Order: sequence, then C-alpha cells, then structure tokens
Amino acid sequence: MDKLRKLTAEYFALVARCDGKAETFAALHPLAKDLEKRVTDFQRKAKSQEVRYFAGKLRQDVSDMELRFWKYTIS
Repeated sequence: MDKLRKLTAEYFALVARCDGKAETFAALHPLAKDLEKRVTDFQRKAKSQEVRYFAGKLRQDVSDMELRFWKYTIS
C-alpha cells in the first residue's frame, strides 16, 4: 500500500502542474507515460486483490490524464 500511496501522490503532483499549455503538456507527457508504466507494473506484481483494484483505478486515471492534456491543448 505504501508504494501505491507514493504513485498516487506522484499522480496528483502531475495533475497539479497541468496548466493547459502545449509546452507544459510536452514536458509532462513523458512523465505521465512513465508513471502509467510503473503503475501497470505495480498492478501486475501486487498480491492483494484490493491493491490490484486500486492500482487499476489509478492506471485508468493516469491514462485519462493524457486525454485531458490533449483536450486542454487543442481547445
């Protein structure tokens, strides 16, 4: 659960840095992709079903974050 908390805190830090500018998106996109990969790896390695569930929810939020980045950049 400790690792999940750290990944979640990292996710919220990335979300807080998003200001809707293309430059910010370009800087944060590799970080978001890296975070998504680490969350996916953590989800696969987790032994508890509860941790796997919450890691899956976090992975979905991280991938949705990319869609929000694109939405802010285009509009």
